[in-house]
Amino acid sequence: MELLKGDIINNAYSELRISGLTVDPTSEDNKLALRKLESLAHEYQARNIDIGYNFENDPDTGSFSGVLPQYENSFSVCLAERLLTDFGKGMTPDPILMKSYSAAASYLMSNTAHINPTTPSSIFPRGSSSTRGWPIYSKYNHKIELAPNSAKTIDMWIDDINDYEEDYQPILKSGEDIGTYTIEVDDGIKIISDSLESPIIKYRIEALNNQTTNTSRAYQRVKIVVTTTDARRITRYINFNVMENN
Repeated sequence: MELLKGDIINNAYSELRISGLTVDPTSEDNKLALRKLESLAHEYQARNIDIGYNFENDPDTGSFSGVLPQYENSFSVCLAERLLTDFGKGMTPDPILMKSYSAAASYLMSNTAHINPTTPSSIFPRGSSSTRGWPIYSKYNHKIELAPNSAKTIDMWIDDINDYEEDYQPILKSGEDIGTYTIEVDDGIKIISDSLESPIIKYRIEALNNQTTNTSRAYQRVKIVVTTTDARRITRYINFNVMENN
């Protein structure tokens, strides 16, 4: 069963009722709760807490939330904590709810943490068998730049083919549109197709077992350069971890 955004709000109100809320939320309360829901999801994304939330330009309580099942309850509890002040309970919150909130927030942060792998130190020799991608005369490990430790970094396995899109609506001005665009990729990624359905650029890529150009970087990038109808030029990089199938 798909969890709607309105379901998350109702679940949060349920937590508040258990904690002593005695009034029924009004339509204005529900509108405010939806705004706080979107704000909370954006904040979590910025903190690399990736729960699969479905972001929308025009949020609706009847829209699919996208929240993964294992995070549904914890996310609702965290929203309930944000709604406390709307009902005059911000100064005297229920201690049981606050304990639940603390546990829920800790669970979301720990379970969605993006941990980059460590790379060999440059002070250690590579060994006679470790010659791939570097000149044979190089005896020591080279510094390798890892992908940004962010929920926005995308993982792909070699030979995977998948569809992605970039939405420019949030940064376009009133009456502005995407005029033209270019898309470039590193040699570990192949563009199969791309299209413009303004304000969204869609593209399909394949992850390749061919990563020789940027050997100092342990990830691949898609570069999209957009020129708007107002002559603004906007560059955006999308980072991909291309991993070997073991």
